[in-house]
Amino acid sequence: MKKRIYLLFLSIFMVSLFNGCATTIPMSSNPNDFVMLGIKTNNSANVSYEFTSKVIDGETKLYTKDKEKIDNNHTAAIVTESATLNRMMKNYMESKFTKLNSDGEIKINIELQDFWLENYGDSVGKAILLGVNNMNTTYVANVKVLVTINYDGQELVKTFQSSADDTRSGQSVGQNAWENLVGRIINNANNKILMLLNAQFEELKL
Repeated sequence: MKKRIYLLFLSIFMVSLFNGCATTIPMSSNPNDFVMLGIKTNNSANVSYEFTSKVIDGETKLYTKDKEKIDNNHTAAIVTESATLNRMMKNYMESKFTKLNSDGEIKINIELQDFWLENYGDSVGKAILLGVNNMNTTYVANVKVLVTINYDGQELVKTFQSSADDTRSGQSVGQNAWENLVGRIINNANNKILMLLNAQFEELKL
């Protein structure tokens, strides 16, 4: 038991020691197959499309569960969510609409309003019982976009929000290292935004 307690606090100390460092998150801008296969290409609509963002790419701190507070004990992440979602949207829109131009009658604006990461794990008591190598940490990626569509004389404004999560056990490395896991859940959350957008276009018969 004493060894487990020692290893736990050693782990906490190491996290605090490297707290000033930031880890680059590998980001994927590829829409998944489910999204691409669900696209019904529109060959007739003249569409003007613009992507904007309030999110600044770079270093970001992770939050605790439900965005309660910033987790200063976790390594910061370096992310490129604005650039990544911009590329994903471009790929999607070019597949969805064949007539994209700046003078399109249908005007679509997608604004990335917010993006944040959360993490939470086992309690200290449970961590002592399980040991450092068996501690579980859950990561959550959250994406929020504002969609504005001017179509057929009307303006539709909707907010879409998505999240994706996964759990890492122990001090995993390689593909299960925390930065790779976070990269995957960000991609999943972005793809959910594309699915929500696609469903909205279907509802509008676009």
